[in-house]
Amino acid sequence: RLVSEPFDTVIYTKDWHPTTQKSFIENVDPSLKLFDTFKIDGITQVVWPSHCVQRTPGSELHPDLRMPKQEFYIWCKGEDDKIHTYSAFEDTPEGLEHFLYHKEIDTVYICGLTFDYCVKATALDAKEKHAYTTYVIKNACKSIGPEEPTIQELTNAGIIVLDKYETND
Repeated sequence: RLVSEPFDTVIYTKDWHPTTQKSFIENVDPSLKLFDTFKIDGITQVVWPSHCVQRTPGSELHPDLRMPKQEFYIWCKGEDDKIHTYSAFEDTPEGLEHFLYHKEIDTVYICGLTFDYCVKATALDAKEKHAYTTYVIKNACKSIGPEEPTIQELTNAGIIVLDKYETND
């Protein structure tokens, strides 16, 4: 339903990982299990199953996802094989912040997968690093773990967590 809302700009982000992504289970120490943590260059990483591998069907937007009638963009992230990034503001050569600045956008609505990793990281960066008025639309998100800690963290950061998006019309 969100695609029919009157947003001026719609950006779909998607992971675009190389097969050599160091956090993929097949590329880590065999003693590690899925969702264990380890460090690369001092940065804590999570062991993930392979997902969203570049140029595979798993990296594409879901075929049932309706595209908006207004202008939209697809923003790829996660191309660095050493660090598994979560925020759409990280790991993008042109910079999402630069793009939004030139579009004169000061308010962002964020939803998607996963609520407790990518959505959370993107929302926190939007609010804390870039000072956007930031909303997260919870019923348009899916979480891996419990939602409550994420809701609390976002709320504490001054992010508005909406149960669902509703216009004032």
